[in-house]
Amino acid sequence: MNNKIVNGCICIKAKKTRSQLKNRKVAIQKLSLLIKSVIMSEEKVRKVTKSTQSSQKRRVELKKKRGKRKENRQSILEEDI
Repeated sequence: MNNKIVNGCICIKAKKTRSQLKNRKVAIQKLSLLIKSVIMSEEKVRKVTKSTQSSQKRRVELKKKRGKRKENRQSILEEDI
């Protein structure tokens, strides 16, 4: 494709046929393909990461604390019954 960016404008040339109307249609198709390719290339795939050991330890510790808290509540309720 003969694409140029001049003064912030995209210039697309199409000289396939002798008809100006047909060349204009070809240029518009080229522009739409160019825009679609730019849009599709900007979509980034999320890089899968593994959680750190410290964050895993923190999560486990918080779960243990919550479990202890709930366990303490249940022991008080069982004594009242």
